[in-house]
Amino acid sequence: MALLGLGPRMLLCALSQLLFQTGAVAEYRLGAVAEIPLGMRKGQIQAKRQRLQAVAGLGGISDRALVKVLAAVREEPELLTDGTSRQDIGRAAEDIWKAVGQTDEMELITGGTFTWFHSRPSAVLNFLLATCPVFSTFFASRLQASPCTPTSPWRIVLYADEVTPGAVLTPVTEKEMLGVVFHIS
Repeated sequence: MALLGLGPRMLLCALSQLLFQTGAVAEYRLGAVAEIPLGMRKGQIQAKRQRLQAVAGLGGISDRALVKVLAAVREEPELLTDGTSRQDIGRAAEDIWKAVGQTDEMELITGGTFTWFHSRPSAVLNFLLATCPVFSTFFASRLQASPCTPTSPWRIVLYADEVTPGAVLTPVTEKEMLGVVFHIS
């Protein structure tokens, strides 16, 4: 299901499809359409809509991110019982950074130093191979299909570009970053 660019009303439709097994179709205001689980009564449908409206448009979280969070919680319900806090999530992110990140102090021409936070591509690859079974299986299949040998080596294509967050007319220049993408072919 493509969820790019969904607004709050369409999010309700997507959430109903994610949260419940669906069987019938219902139409919401403004023409949004979603499926309704078999056997639901009108009162149950209205109660479900109210529950979904409570999570639609949560402060600062996009519809797409919310759908991903709900899918992760459905896949691992124990996330709700562990008492996860913002600090726990921050520590988990820090652990990932410790595995793949690097910090270098660089001297500026004008004096002073600049702290450069960057990742090490080989560490990122090792981390993904160790923690993501789907990626690991895919990588192994590519390695079997076309092994990297001295006569037929793999190539790394490197692309770097500056990224400025924000909108075209209102860029957030204080959060500019250098995006580096590498592709193995």
